[in-house]
Amino acid sequence: MEEGPIPTTDFHLQGGKPGCQTEALTVKGGEKGASQPSWLELINGDTYKIIFDLPEDINRDIKEDSEALVVYAKNRWNCHVPGTAPHAYNSHANGGSGDPSNKKVSCFGFVMSYEEDTGQFVPTQEDTRASSQYLGELPNDYVGMIVGRAEYISPLEHSQSNSVALASIVQAPCTVKWSNSYQIKPAEEGGKCLYFVAASAGDIFVVFSAIPRDKTTWYHLQISYQGVVLYKGMKLVKYEGAKSARSLGDSKLFQPYFICMEEDMENRRTYIKYGIGSDTSEKGLVYMVYIDNSKPLGIQFYSFGSGEKDVEIMDARIIEGGATGEMECTGGTILVDGMCVEDCHPECDGCIPQAPGSKLDTECRLCKNFAIHHEDGSTQCVAECPTYYHIAPDGDGATCTQLPTKVRADGKCGPGYPAPLANPGQCNGTGPAPCCSADGLCGSTEQHCDCSTCVDYRPKWRDDGRCGADFRALGANPGQCDPHGEKPCCSVGGYCGGSSTGHCTCHGCVDYRPSGPKKYRDDSRCGRYFPAPGANPGQCNPKGNEPCCSASGFCGNTNAHCTCSGCVDYKPKKYRDDGKCGDSYPAPGANPGQCNPEGGKPCCSDRGTCRGGNTADFCTCPGCVNYGLKKWRTDFKCGPNYPAPGANPGQCDPNSGAPCCSAGGWCGGLPSHCSCAGCRDYRTYTGK
Repeated sequence: MEEGPIPTTDFHLQGGKPGCQTEALTVKGGEKGASQPSWLELINGDTYKIIFDLPEDINRDIKEDSEALVVYAKNRWNCHVPGTAPHAYNSHANGGSGDPSNKKVSCFGFVMSYEEDTGQFVPTQEDTRASSQYLGELPNDYVGMIVGRAEYISPLEHSQSNSVALASIVQAPCTVKWSNSYQIKPAEEGGKCLYFVAASAGDIFVVFSAIPRDKTTWYHLQISYQGVVLYKGMKLVKYEGAKSARSLGDSKLFQPYFICMEEDMENRRTYIKYGIGSDTSEKGLVYMVYIDNSKPLGIQFYSFGSGEKDVEIMDARIIEGGATGEMECTGGTILVDGMCVEDCHPECDGCIPQAPGSKLDTECRLCKNFAIHHEDGSTQCVAECPTYYHIAPDGDGATCTQLPTKVRADGKCGPGYPAPLANPGQCNGTGPAPCCSADGLCGSTEQHCDCSTCVDYRPKWRDDGRCGADFRALGANPGQCDPHGEKPCCSVGGYCGGSSTGHCTCHGCVDYRPSGPKKYRDDSRCGRYFPAPGANPGQCNPKGNEPCCSASGFCGNTNAHCTCSGCVDYKPKKYRDDGKCGDSYPAPGANPGQCNPEGGKPCCSDRGTCRGGNTADFCTCPGCVNYGLKKWRTDFKCGPNYPAPGANPGQCDPNSGAPCCSAGGWCGGLPSHCSCAGCRDYRTYTGK
C-alpha cells in the first residue's frame, strides 16, 4: 500500500488481461448455468466467449492470454477476436467437432473437449492430433491440460432471471490501487458517502475494506452496462438491473455516482446505498439499498478498480452521510422512516429483484418465515408450509420439505414416472388434475380420465353417503362406498351403511369391503418391516397397479419389484393348489384354470387335472393344454448362447416349419439347419 500523498480526486486505472474479472474460475471452474454455458447452450447458435489460458502463444489468433467469441452454426464452429468481424473461413469442424454429440469445440482449428460441469476445455490425444493436422506442429503437448474456459458474454445479463444462478456469480476487479490517502470512516454517526464521476467501456469497481489484503473483509460494487452488483466477502448479495442505474459503457461518457455506507456498531448493522448523482451537486437517485444485519466489518479504506477495460475517475471525494442533499428513492427502493429500504415481497428478508419493480417471493435473499427449495434451483419464501409439506429446520430458519407422497410435483404419472411412495406415480384425486393419461400426464380432460389406459384417481365414494347408479362419484359411476370406512355397503336405495342386511347382503346390495383385513398398505410399502393389518410381512395389492414387493420393501410392477432375488409377486395365481384345471376349475388369476408352468406337472388333461405330470396323456392329447415353459424362443435363436425359458440350450419348435438348430444358433428347416455338423433336428431329438 502506498503511504505518501497521491491525488485523490482524478486518476486513471488500466484495464486487465482478458478473463481477469472471473480469474477465480481458471482452476476450479464455475457453476453450470451461472458463469459458463451448458453444452446445449453452447451449440444453440448464440455467441459465447472462450478465455484461453495457455503457457505460450499457438499462433496470432490463439495467444496465451486472449479471448475469442465463438458461435456454433451449420455444424461448424466460427471464432473471431473481439472487436473484429467474423469471417466464414474461420469456421471449422475438424476433429469431430462438427458432431455435437462429441462435445468438442474447434476455435481457429484448435480442437478442445468441453467439460460441461466446470466450463473448461481440455484437449485429448485425438484433439491434438486433429489440431496439428490443421495448424501444424503445436508448441506444446496440451493433452489433459486445461487450456481455457467458456463464459457467457455477460454472466450478469444471462443470470438476472434466475436468482440462484445470479447468486453464484463472482466477478472481482482486475486492478485495485490502495493508498493511505483513500480512507473512509462509515462508523461515524450518519456514515460517509463516496461521490465520484467515472467513465469506462467496461466495468467500474468500487471497493471498501477493513483489511485490503483480506478479501473476506471487502464490500465491492461492480457497476456495469449490464447491471449493478454488490458483493460481500466475494459473494454476491445484491443485484440491481434498472437500466438507469447502470454505467454508460463508453470510455468518453462520464456519469456521477455515489455510494453511502453507515456502520451501526451498537445495533450490529451496516447500511449501504448506491445511486446516480447530479452533475451539479451531490443530490441524486438511490437505486440500490443493502442492509447487512451482521456485525460490521469495521471498514477503513476505499478504492477504485478496473475490469478488462480502462477506467477514468474524476472528482472523487468523501462527504458526510447526513449532508448528501436530497436523495430520491427509486428503482427497487422506497422511503421508510427517512431511509431508502428495499421494496421486496412481504415474505422476503432482503431481495435480489430480477427486473426493476419486481417483488416475487422467489427473489429473496433470506426468508422471514419458511423456504421451499424447488427442483429448478429456485427458492420460494412462504408464510407457512403448504399441504404435503412439513417443517424441517435448517441453518437459515426453516425449510418446508415435501412429504413422501404418491404424487409427483411435476405433474407426471404412470409407469415411467415413479413418485416417492408409488410406482407408477399417481395423480392427486382431489386436485384439479386427478387423472393419469396414457402419455403419463395428470389432467382432467377425456384424454386423461376416459381413455382405455387412463387411470382415474378421483374418490369413488361421495361425502354425502349416497351411492349407486343414481349417485355418481367423481371417480366412479355407480358411486361406491368407502370399503375401509364404517359404512362400506350400498343399499338398494342408494345409501352407504354398515354391516346390516339392508345394506350388505340384500338382493341388489353391494358390499365394497375386501374379504378380511387388508394384506397390503396404503403407502405402497411391503415386506417384513412393513406389516399390513391382515398380513405380516405386508403384501401388495394383487389386483392393483403395484402387485409386486421389491427386496427393499416397495410395491411396484417392474422387474426390480417382481422378478429379482428377494422380490415377491402377489399377482393372482393362474393355477390352483388342488391340481385342478380347465373350464370347470377357474383359478384366482385365470379362467380356465391353468397348471404351474415351473412345476413338474405343467399340463392340463382333457379331464381337468394337472396331476398326470408331463406325459402325452396330459400334454399332447386332443383337448390337453401344455402350460410348461417353452423350450424355444420367439426370435428363432437357439443353442447354448440363446437359452429359452424352459431349456438351456434353447431349442426349436419340432412342430413348426423351423424345427432344426444350425451351428450358428438359428432355427430353420434347411439342410444347413438340420443335417450339418453341429446342427440339431428337434423332430427326432430325445434329450439324450
